[in-house]
Amino acid sequence: MTAAIPSFTQNNQETRFDSTWELEVYESREWGEAPKLLGRTPTTDGAGVLISADVDWYVQPVNRNLTDEDLYALVAELKQRSILELSLMECYRITDAGLAHLKELKGLTTLDLWGTQITDAGLANLTELKGLTSLDLINTQITDAGLAHLKELKGLTELDLNGTQITDAGLAQLKELKGLTELDLDGTQITDAGLAQLKELKGLTELNLWNTQITGAGLANLRELKGLTALFLNNTQITGAGLANLKELKGLTTLNLNQTPLTDVGLANLRELKGLTKLRLHGTQLTDAGLANLKELKGLTILILSGPKLTDAGLANLKELKGLRWLHLGGTKITDAGLEELRSALPKCKISR
Repeated sequence: MTAAIPSFTQNNQETRFDSTWELEVYESREWGEAPKLLGRTPTTDGAGVLISADVDWYVQPVNRNLTDEDLYALVAELKQRSILELSLMECYRITDAGLAHLKELKGLTTLDLWGTQITDAGLANLTELKGLTSLDLINTQITDAGLAHLKELKGLTELDLNGTQITDAGLAQLKELKGLTELDLDGTQITDAGLAQLKELKGLTELNLWNTQITGAGLANLRELKGLTALFLNNTQITGAGLANLKELKGLTTLNLNQTPLTDVGLANLRELKGLTKLRLHGTQLTDAGLANLKELKGLTILILSGPKLTDAGLANLKELKGLRWLHLGGTKITDAGLEELRSALPKCKISR
């Protein structure tokens, strides 16, 4: 495809973006929120996709069969705009050779390489993108060796390594990225030893450890991360004793413990986390007695519970959580009558099962 300068206009209130390429333009959202499609290019009327001035946005090729050669042509067009955010998610034909073309996008701040064919060697091409703040490497072939190239990206604040072959040794390469605030290690091969490498990342606010080999003992390494607000421990071997290591993280607002061997005794360790607003406890070993530990978490707005040992008797402990706005009770022995009584006590809460 022949490169052409995209149509781009901007004022204090809005931006209009158009391109000869078939691109989707999305509004960037917070982690876990679905992106909002703003429009597609080329626009039929040639006016461009309308984007509010206060919106962070990114472009993504409609055609996921994009090749390295195609990317060269696309970059030639986008560099005229100094595009800030680019997603190549699931463009599975993009390789290390394609990444070399991205060096032309000097102003790039956000790059999504989810599901591409890039390797460790390809990451060397990103070292010139000094303005990168967010990098997504989900389900790529990146290993510990590749992380050495990221040390040059001092401005990185968000790094997603979900589904890569990263191990404890690789985490040592991240210690120099002092600005990291969000780190996703879901499905990597890290263990408790690897968590010790994270102690120097004092700025972390969100940490995802889903589907890793960590245990409660490893959580002791997180005590110094006083700025953590969100911690995801789904499908790990975290027990109640391990949760005692979280007591000092007073700033935690989101905690996910789905599919962990958590028991009633262990849940007591959460009572001091008064700032929690979102708590997920699906697939644990909790009983009615354990729910008494939740009464002190008055700030909860979202609570997910499940388990065959939960009955109507335990619902009395939830009636005091007047701030709840969403409560899910799946796979329990709670009756319809018990549910209706709870709805009466929490009229502002959406309750499902």
